Amino acid sequence: MSAVREAPLGLDPRKGARLAILLAAACVCAAVLLQARIGFNLQDEAFLWYGELRVLAGEVPLRDFRSYDPGRYWWAAGWATILGDGLVALRCATWIFAGIGLAAGLCVLRRVVQRPLELVLGALVLLVWMFPPWKLYEPALALVGALCATRHIEAPGAARAAQLGLWTGLAAVFARNFGVYAAVATMGSLVGAAWLARDWSGLKRQLPACAAGVVAGYAPILLALLLVDGFAGAFVDSVRFYLRQDSLNAVLPTPWPWRAELDGLAWTQAAAILAIGFGFVTLWSAPTLALLAGARAASAARERRAAAIGCALVALCTAHHASVRSDVFHLAQVFGPAALASIAAASLARWSWPRWTALIAALALGAFATGVRQPAWRTMGQELVEVELRGSSARLTAAEADSLRGLRALVETHVRPTDDIWIGPRFLGLYCVLDRRAPTWEIYPAFRGDEDEQRRMLEELGEVEWILHDARPIGRDEDMVLERSHPRVWQAIQRDYESVPIKGLPPNVLFLRRKS
Repeated sequence: MSAVREAPLGLDPRKGARLAILLAAACVCAAVLLQARIGFNLQDEAFLWYGELRVLAGEVPLRDFRSYDPGRYWWAAGWATILGDGLVALRCATWIFAGIGLAAGLCVLRRVVQRPLELVLGALVLLVWMFPPWKLYEPALALVGALCATRHIEAPGAARAAQLGLWTGLAAVFARNFGVYAAVATMGSLVGAAWLARDWSGLKRQLPACAAGVVAGYAPILLALLLVDGFAGAFVDSVRFYLRQDSLNAVLPTPWPWRAELDGLAWTQAAAILAIGFGFVTLWSAPTLALLAGARAASAARERRAAAIGCALVALCTAHHASVRSDVFHLAQVFGPAALASIAAASLARWSWPRWTALIAALALGAFATGVRQPAWRTMGQELVEVELRGSSARLTAAEADSLRGLRALVETHVRPTDDIWIGPRFLGLYCVLDRRAPTWEIYPAFRGDEDEQRRMLEELGEVEWILHDARPIGRDEDMVLERSHPRVWQAIQRDYESVPIKGLPPNVLFLRRKS
């Protein structure tokens, strides 16, 4: 790490790109081998798994069941035709998508580092921030956007503007909020590139090309709107649903490090809390500084300057994702471009040590913020129990295995295969494990339902004999309980169902049968 000015940065384009792809593939293989069989999240991961299984059964996301945007379910279902529909296969499909993002991020990084070792270190940075395991679509989309923005600012033209548009459209297929972030970042890249070149004439060709890319990327949804019966209405209803919510997620304030309460905590717990706090500081400060540094660094190599500005634009536009529910899960989903922006900005300095410092700092933050929460680390040293889950086996902690087995036995013992059972969102994974279909469209009633939605749910519950529900708030948000989000449904349940006494069942777990 010499203190003198280095030779021009950036690995050879072809060799660097090949190394980036190989490293991304190695990261995916390592992640799958180390932890694809560990744990099972019955709530959020099951929301993805259930949707995949329903798509394989011929159903349509949004129309036939509550879901995210359809892209991730179509992707998972497509891979399920090759890998199978088990939990491990689902995780492999998710990590394959993550690998695309990792390769894109490393293709940005190869522009601003000088040694293969730095690219390896960067791969570890991006890998450790791939979290949580069932929400890898968002960080992958953000990293692909960082590459698209970097490439366009580096060499503006209609072809690269079309690639920006394609990314924007595809991002909206998987997550409409990321489609909005991508659209803003794309406009910033188009305008920023023109401003840097002091040439606005190119926008006349780039804007139509970008628009064509958006249409091409969003084509799966556009075709579904036109060709799939009932999808257009469901899509419009889903937009209205989010527009009327007070918040798009359970609200958590930003855990700034200077507000952390560390008294009585072990050093590892304190380090994790501080790492998350400084992660949020980095999320906002690093891309802001990178944008300013890139705009001022007129004499810097074009690739480094483009990487700093492109990553900063994407990082700033996606940071909103972590601004409502400000926890480590949402931070990790958008941290990749901010980490790349900090490294690219550091590469604009005259010396190598700022770049190495940025790499090591991003890795250290990730190690404590998300690394300790990754399944392989979280279960290290614990005895894991093999549990069969739809044709594949998972390794759960003893407590997780006992809980899952108990819930599964509860349903299999009391509920006949021909009887319908509605299972609350905390136990959503039981539908997948037991190969059952939810009797209601609403499988995750956390957000406020209007009169029509509650009426629909009541009608669908009309012939349902059994209910299994965890009454605790979702995400520790007191408004995300059934009695507040769907009060009419809750009143009907209280009126029409009675509790089935089960020895040892926690008081928050409601096992109910319709009154005779």
